[in-house]
This record gives sequence, C-alpha cells and structure tokens, in this order.
Amino acid sequence: TELSGLHRHLSVHDEYSDIERLYDSITYKKGAAVVRMISSILTEKLFFKALRSFLKAYSYASVEQDDLWNHLQETLDNQTEVQLPAPLKTIMDSWTLQVGFPIVTLNTSIGQISQEMVDLQGENKTTPGNSSWYIPIYWMKNETVQHLNWLSTKSSVIPEMQVSSEEEWVLINVNTTGYFKVNYDKSNWNRLQLQMSRDPNVIPVASRLQMVPDVISLVNTGQIEIETALNLTKYFDKEEEPLVWYSVLEETKFFRNRMKSFSSFGVLKEYMLSKLTPIYYRYMNLSNRGFREMDDRNIQHAVLRIIQTTCWLGHKHCLQEMSSIFSWWMQDPVNNTIPKYLKKTVFCYGIATSTEKEWDYLWKWFLSLEPETDQMIVLSSLTCSNEVWILNRYLQYLLDSSLISWYDITHIVKLLADRDIGHPVVYDFIRENMEELKLKKNMTLPPLVHLLGDIMITARSDALIQEVEQYVNKLEEQKYMENTAKYIESIKKANIKWRKEVHERVYAWLKGAIKDSGH
Repeated sequence: TELSGLHRHLSVHDEYSDIERLYDSITYKKGAAVVRMISSILTEKLFFKALRSFLKAYSYASVEQDDLWNHLQETLDNQTEVQLPAPLKTIMDSWTLQVGFPIVTLNTSIGQISQEMVDLQGENKTTPGNSSWYIPIYWMKNETVQHLNWLSTKSSVIPEMQVSSEEEWVLINVNTTGYFKVNYDKSNWNRLQLQMSRDPNVIPVASRLQMVPDVISLVNTGQIEIETALNLTKYFDKEEEPLVWYSVLEETKFFRNRMKSFSSFGVLKEYMLSKLTPIYYRYMNLSNRGFREMDDRNIQHAVLRIIQTTCWLGHKHCLQEMSSIFSWWMQDPVNNTIPKYLKKTVFCYGIATSTEKEWDYLWKWFLSLEPETDQMIVLSSLTCSNEVWILNRYLQYLLDSSLISWYDITHIVKLLADRDIGHPVVYDFIRENMEELKLKKNMTLPPLVHLLGDIMITARSDALIQEVEQYVNKLEEQKYMENTAKYIESIKKANIKWRKEVHERVYAWLKGAIKDSGH
C-alpha cells in the first residue's frame, strides 16, 4: 500500500556518501517489493536455492546487482521448470534502473492490457513516455487461477482476458506479487464489487488489501470516477480480515477528516458504521478486562484501528467500553494494567466521555511519569476533551511547563488542529502566544504557520479560513513569504476542489447507498 513514495531507482554507487544516502526507506520498501516479485517469478524454492548459492559464492566480497542477476541466471539455465521471456538481468534492470512504477490497465471487453508510468512526485498523474517494464501478470478469471502472462510492451491483447458475460470477471496481480497498480474498465470494477458482495473470500486477501489504495490513486489521477471507487465499499460489511480493514481505514483517513466538518458527515457516519459494526463486535471483547497481547502485531494494529475508528464515529457501545475501562484503570493504575497498544485509545475516549475530574487525574499522572514511558500517550490523550475551556487551559499548561519541548507542543497542537472543536482554540493560542512560543520553546515561524495551515485544511467555516489566512500574511517574515504563500494557496485550491468536485458527489452517493441498503 505504500507504492506512492517509491520512485527512486535502485542502484550501486562508488562514493561512500552516495552509498550511505541510498539506504533510506525507498531502498528498503521498493527493494523488498522487488525481491518479493523475483521470488514469485522464480518460485520460492528456486529463488532460495539460488540465493543460498550466491551468498556462499560471494561471502566476504563486494558485489553489484549484476552479480546477483548473473548468479540467478546460472541457476535458471540449469533447470527447465521456469522459463522467462528475456534474460533475468534485462527483466530486473527495467525495475531497478528507472524511477517510478507502472499502472497496468485491463479492458476486459476486448482483452487489451497496457502499461504506463505513474508519476506521484508531482500531481499524481500518469506520465507519457518510453518507460516500460517486464511485468509478470498473475491473474484469475472468476475463481480459476490462470497461467502466468508477461507484459513487456506498452500494450498487448490477451484473448483469454476478454469476458463474454456479465457473470465473468478478471483479477490481475493476484496476491499483489507485482510492483504495480491496477486499473480495469468500469464494467469489470463493478463485476468485482458484485463478487465481493456475494463472497469476498474468493478474492485473495492481499488483492483485497491493495484494491482501496489502488482505486484512491486512480481517483486522484482522474482515471476512474469517484463513484466507481465508492462502489467497492459496498461489500465491507462482509469483510472479516482485519488487515484489509486496516488498509481501508488508513487510506480513507484524510477523506473522513475532510467530511467531518460538513453537515453531510452524519450520512458518512451512518454508512461507515453499518459496514464497521460486524467486525468491531467480532474483535471487541474487552469488557471482561481479560487483556492479552495478540501474537500477530499486524493483526493487533489492525484491530486497534478498527476500535479507534468505531469510537471516532461515535458508536455508543465503543464509547461506553472505553469509558468503563478508563474508570477501571483509574481505580488502581498500578495493577489494573492496559496493554500499551490500547492505552491511547482507552485514555482518549475515556477523557472524551468524562469530566474535569478525570482530566486532572490524567494530567497529574503525566507529571508523575518517568521520562520515556507513557508520556506522549498521555499528552496526546489529553487533547481528546470536549470542553473548550479545558483545552485552552491545557495549552497554557504546556506553554508554562518546562517538561514539554517545542516538538511535543507541535505534535499536541497538530492533534487539536485536526479537531473541529480545536480550530478556534489553536488559532487563538498561536495568535496570542506567538512571541512566547518563540522565546520559551524556541519555535520558528514555519512550523507555526503549518499548524495554522492544518486548520485551513479541515475547517468548514469560510470566515475562519479567511481570518487565518489574513493573520498569516500579516505576521509573515520576509524570508518565509514565498514558501508560505505557496503553501496557503495550495490549501485554498485543495479546499475549493474538494467542495466543488468531490463533496457533493460523495454526499449524493452516500445517500443513495443508504437508501438502497434499507438503513
């Protein structure tokens, strides 16, 4: 789900500084994806056999990527089971020596499949040009996995990928083994949605997990309509895999935050809760206080995100559970322990549903904590109060306390800036304490302006947005003027685009979906 940032090519440089620079998140994420693809192409058995031989042959020696390709090729040449359309080096150079990654588009009405480069550095659009990859196409038609096809040109027709009835569908990049995004004709997207509404388990988990990031990217590039993407959500009440839900909730977080300031948010809440409630109740078994760490940390994080979002949407049972657990913890914080992964959620919604008494208790608890323990969890949770005066007092505490760094204040104020109730609170706080923040916390202007920008991104009030913009323009120091002006202008354009091109269509779709479902 993290293809969007992985654009630099993978290569080896001679200078030490170059080598050091290359070992960043792109190297590890793109590298891992490419290695997984190689393993799939060669088969895991053959890949590990060749890899063990390679490591033995080059132990304690310096190597380049061609050494690996050549060694793998030797292993390929000594068997007949796996046949490639070109030398392995030719295939892999197309992935490691050029930036970006492809989007593969299938038109099932004629069986045409094509590739083009995705450029997410700029405006998230496809880029015309000569870039092409050797792409392994693992695919299935209806419930049957098909033989591997290769796409090495810009476009090709594969007759078997053509569908002949409304009951047929095609899925490519099965199990997301390839390092590319996928698009289909509108009819095939609709047929996939109908299949998942009948039985999502026919589609592999990894493929379902990648669908939402793909369709969001496609909406952003203008390659599919937003309604086509929204249609895929209709099956979610049948989705029982936490990891798929994690992907869905992570990818749609910005979208939900945009909607929350509009009157249409009530419709979004109703729709999302109708989809979330089944899996929420399946995993929410906390009332007996029988906490335990889950064996699989990925599942643990996914379940936590499900609980967090359900509470964020105002689900009555979820809020009551968090409040009950928080009260139980307060009775004996030493012995009534909560797993660390759940603490922030319990503390946050415990504070959100409680009074000044509970807030003061948690603040005093923070003051008693040793450094590097649960301090940031507590500081973040204290922003969850729904009392404006408590939030104002909290910000003053932070300003006066020697325990709080400028970094912590930035984090906490950003959390508040993301909340509707926090917009005027944060704006007034920064405006009234600008000089003190600079002096006491050594904060510079750019991060403060960006915090004000966060208000403009999610605020519903045009008057507040305009007031913040005018304030920023007045206080701007000359050396920051150009960059901040661009930042503010980009926010304004995004807000206008959201309201004119997205919000009304989403609102209309949600109302129709709720009506059709009978809720």
